[in-house]
Amino acid sequence: MSTGRTRDVSDRQRTLRATLDWSYDLLSGPEQALLRRLSVFSAGFPFEAAEVVGVAGEVGTEDILHLLGGLAEQSLVVAEVASGQKVRYGMLEPVSQYALEKLQEHNEAEEAWRRHAAFFLELAELADPEVRGPRQVVWLERLEEDNDNLRTAMSWALSTRDDDTAVRLGWALHTFWLVRGHHREERRWIEATLEHDLARALRTKALLVAGAMAYAQGDYPAAEEHWQEALRLSLREGDIPAEGHACAGLALVAIARPDYGSAASRLEKAIALFDRCDDAYRASALRVVLGTVLQARGESERAERQFEEGLASARRLKIPSLTYIALYDSAHSALAHDERGKAARMLGEGIQWAARNQDKANLAYLLEALAAVTALGGEAQRSALLLGAAEALLEEVGARVYNYYIPDRSVYERTTANVHAQLGEEGFEEARSKGRAMTFEQAVEYALGVRP
Repeated sequence: MSTGRTRDVSDRQRTLRATLDWSYDLLSGPEQALLRRLSVFSAGFPFEAAEVVGVAGEVGTEDILHLLGGLAEQSLVVAEVASGQKVRYGMLEPVSQYALEKLQEHNEAEEAWRRHAAFFLELAELADPEVRGPRQVVWLERLEEDNDNLRTAMSWALSTRDDDTAVRLGWALHTFWLVRGHHREERRWIEATLEHDLARALRTKALLVAGAMAYAQGDYPAAEEHWQEALRLSLREGDIPAEGHACAGLALVAIARPDYGSAASRLEKAIALFDRCDDAYRASALRVVLGTVLQARGESERAERQFEEGLASARRLKIPSLTYIALYDSAHSALAHDERGKAARMLGEGIQWAARNQDKANLAYLLEALAAVTALGGEAQRSALLLGAAEALLEEVGARVYNYYIPDRSVYERTTANVHAQLGEEGFEEARSKGRAMTFEQAVEYALGVRP
């Protein structure tokens, strides 16, 4: 950078700083205090969060709305209408950085960060059962809206060795992480807690989440190690839900080997444990996985009964993720009986549900299954585009395996080989590249019949 350019940048920085100093000095004491504390938020915040973080000293809960209005009038805080007509607030980056400096100068940072983490831990724990219920789509969107704040809260908890907050956050958010494809960073975070001297109950939960994240990335040895230790701890403590999670996880590892006998027995054990806990979500999901194992063992009639039961349960519970997983399996069963039309309809419905959840990993496998159906119907180019779109989605989330079980990869290997043979090297790569270039929304539209 030239000397003149450097001088220009420095002049602009000094001018901005002077403007911020002037604006800050015009504020009342309570307005200054609130502005400082709001600097801990990332990418905006709801009013309820401002009420929790902003209250301290001379600022009471009843003052927050009025003070926020004053900061907005001074253009130091921005108010926007978000989804559901709710107002979200935020600050431009220069203002946020300036306010954070002031927060640290006043020695208020520790309390503000603690309140921030407490609010988002409460939000995560409130959302946990909801993301496994009929309002799954709504709550996944709510968490996504504040994912930057959730990340900030987790990062703060780890940096301050607040193990209770870190593990509870990880446990409450792991379904959200899996469905929305937030695998890489979250795995690093939860495994970092295992390096600390955790209480036994906390360690069990951290191990279960770490196992799930490792499995989602195809790291079976790490997943097995985490789940084996979690099983030992859960048996020692008599923790039935944790035992169910560990058994289910080890069943997934057994499928990957493949050891279908061990997988089936562990799944049956896990289903019984979740039934004892009245956890219909997990018991239903595992019945579908058990169907996959039975199908792999050649027990097609028993497998089909599991798929039918799983789909009926998913529809009864009105849980999107359970529904599209069950539809995926049922489509495979239909395909095995050469019912291509039925399989295509089921996959189309599953794709619509996965799109609502913004579930990239599971959408990818639904697209792969649809690619197999279209290839059998003679649509080689369409099949290649779908394969490319699925491939790109899996790379984006960093998961080369299905989140809940491993599908029969030979189906897709045969599909790829057949389509490749029909289109030739150049034609296949051209179509696959077009598929890889699709956005999430474009892939969904194309799969449902909207041509690009």
